[in-house]
Amino acid sequence: MFEVAGTHFHRGVFELILEKNPPFFLKWIFKIGAIPARGVGLLLLAFSFFFSTSKAPPTFFLENHWSATLDEALKAQQIGGYILFGIAVAYYLFVFFFRQEKMVVIFDKNSQLFSVEKAPLFRFFSIQSGHVPFKDFERIEKIEPKLGGPRDFGTVILHAPKMPKNLQHIEFKVLTSEQFEYFPSNFEKLLGR
Repeated sequence: MFEVAGTHFHRGVFELILEKNPPFFLKWIFKIGAIPARGVGLLLLAFSFFFSTSKAPPTFFLENHWSATLDEALKAQQIGGYILFGIAVAYYLFVFFFRQEKMVVIFDKNSQLFSVEKAPLFRFFSIQSGHVPFKDFERIEKIEPKLGGPRDFGTVILHAPKMPKNLQHIEFKVLTSEQFEYFPSNFEKLLGR
């Protein structure tokens, strides 16, 4: 479920930035950012190339008695190089194909438009967007938190039935009682209700 990552208000335009928690194997990549993550991927590729071509790994295997002959040490180096290369390529593909799933909800008081842009997790799916006038915005629904239960956070649902199909109901969680009261009341004020 999406949760509030930030807000921005400037000259009658209120933006609510929502982000979804990524899968566990992508959290670290998103935390360091796209450019540093690509750098780490290239370093992993360079290390796997160095491991495969250097004379140090077979020598290390022989000196520590991990292999009895030079052929066994070279075979271990080759297998290790392939494993490291596979890990590096998989990591780089994760960086290349995925991005932080994000949604930007915009209330534009100047032009009386409610807009939504959603960037999916897979980088090559198109960004979905929709715009409707304030009069076509149906309602704001609040779902109270159930303390100690599976939903110990409040949820706000924005209903706009004339938006594109997958953007008609925008659901996000709020973690504090202040946010739970603040966001729906501010949305109502912006909509002029």
